[in-house]
Amino acid sequence: TFKDDAYALQTCTTIAPGAVAGLKVRLFGGFSVLGTARVHYLHYDVDAVRHLVSADFQLSFNYEFR
Repeated sequence: TFKDDAYALQTCTTIAPGAVAGLKVRLFGGFSVLGTARVHYLHYDVDAVRHLVSADFQLSFNYEFR
């Protein structure tokens, strides 16, 4: 943000590269458990060197109709 009102509001949008991994375990009769993990890394060096790392984890219980 700028302290002077002469400038309009500015925003910045980025895309961070990442990796996705998953594991599916079949249980019984069409049921399964699925675990996934996503990790993102963003290197920011405009006004200072900063690193942003984020991770998402998911565990789901699934049923497959056959």
